[in-house]
Amino acid sequence: MTGAIGLSSGIAGGLIIALPIGALAIAALYFRRATTGLERHLKPLALTFATLTLAEAFGLATLWQNTDNPLLQTIIKPLGPLWILQHLALLAAGILLTLWVWRYLTKRLLTQIFLMTTSLTVTIVLVATVSITSLLLASLQKSSLASLQTAAKVLSYAIDSKRSETRADAEVLAQNPATATAISGRDHTALNTLAGSLLTAKQLSDVVITSDSGQVLMRASDPERYGDSLSDNSLVRRALTGTTASSITSVPSVLAPKVIITTASPIRSGKIIIGVSMASLALDNAFVDGIKHTTGLDSTVFSGATRTATTLVGPDGTSRQIGVKQTNQAVLNTTLKQGKIYDGALTISNQDFLSIFLPLKDVDNTVVGMLFVGQLQTEILATAQQSVNLTFVSAVVWLIVIMMPIYIMSRKIAGQLR
Repeated sequence: MTGAIGLSSGIAGGLIIALPIGALAIAALYFRRATTGLERHLKPLALTFATLTLAEAFGLATLWQNTDNPLLQTIIKPLGPLWILQHLALLAAGILLTLWVWRYLTKRLLTQIFLMTTSLTVTIVLVATVSITSLLLASLQKSSLASLQTAAKVLSYAIDSKRSETRADAEVLAQNPATATAISGRDHTALNTLAGSLLTAKQLSDVVITSDSGQVLMRASDPERYGDSLSDNSLVRRALTGTTASSITSVPSVLAPKVIITTASPIRSGKIIIGVSMASLALDNAFVDGIKHTTGLDSTVFSGATRTATTLVGPDGTSRQIGVKQTNQAVLNTTLKQGKIYDGALTISNQDFLSIFLPLKDVDNTVVGMLFVGQLQTEILATAQQSVNLTFVSAVVWLIVIMMPIYIMSRKIAGQLR
């Protein structure tokens, strides 16, 4: 089976290479007949096949479509520079051939009338078909952006859901009488048991318990590290005033900063606040994978302009592109600086996306990061291809159907003129 696939790939590659060679040979033969004999009218045909040779030469870029070189991917991708040059050359060849056919056939009155009528009809049909296709693509792009906005709302709901989860977890720990008893007695063993159980059961990133002065009494992710102060933490300050509050924050990590959702809740002994419980949950790769499973779209979490979690993978198809910075100034200005939603076409990791960026804000309404959700434009074009093909096929069938009435009408007009 593998050998058969390799053989078919080799044959396909050989045909691709043979096309420009064959077109060049035909162009050379027509040029020789046009210059060494009396058939000068064949020169446009020689030029037509020379242009086709150029188009097929540009088409050889498909031989490198699986390359890992980012620069080469940009040049040979669909709608890229070589793709545009290839189709411009094909268009030029079509125009040259059409002009030659027109000059060759417009020597008889009947042919002239038939061609004029047919040309007018073809022009009308082509204009209508291209207009319909353009409107279809524009409508599809607009529909895709609307779908992305819906997906962006799903992201917002997912984050709100994570906020609710951390709020519930922090309040459960704060309202547990054993927590207040352990804080009063500075029982680190009991605090470790309470915080560690919640961390494991709810799969949280961290659980922290502080005193009424903001001093850390227990950190479930690192039980041996306590005693430092969080009195300047805005969530802790709010909790010590009796308010349960949630926020999105960024914390340092090895490869890239982590974006986490943290909720702080006051711990009371009677009516007196004696400490704070904090539950944190990371917006990690598992989070964005869940979004892709739900919506089918790629997504990324940014701390500032740096990717911290993403569904986008490298050329090997497995490694996550973590730590890469977003450099598009329109995105940075709109989302990070102005705190607004950005939507539009964007090139990300050498691929063209329709994308939406949402700002991530902390409890003080300061933008600390972004959420990206996007769809490959090649997927949109693939979706549109069937409709576009159907439109052009319908136009061709309609032209074929009306050719006979046009010929009969042209013949009658030519007969009357004679």
